[in-house]
Amino acid sequence: MSNSFKQLQEAREALLPTDLEGRVGQQFGNYVNISNAIETYIPGTVNIALRFISGDTRTIVDNNPFSDDEPDWRFPPNFRAPGR
Repeated sequence: MSNSFKQLQEAREALLPTDLEGRVGQQFGNYVNISNAIETYIPGTVNIALRFISGDTRTIVDNNPFSDDEPDWRFPPNFRAPGR
């Protein structure tokens, strides 16, 4: 005598597609890749947007390659480049 729940489970599994496990695995992989991209790029994007909104330009000035604080090695130390 077989269990009625076992029969119901077998009947239900017969209705499922055969490649269901592969589909679920692919969707899970997609979700992992999307979450990795979000974790990588969204914090920086939000940080930039907040800096623009608040008017904080400190990091933009600090990372300026043409800042007067850094020496320009194309010219001698006592020479000031034109326009500077």
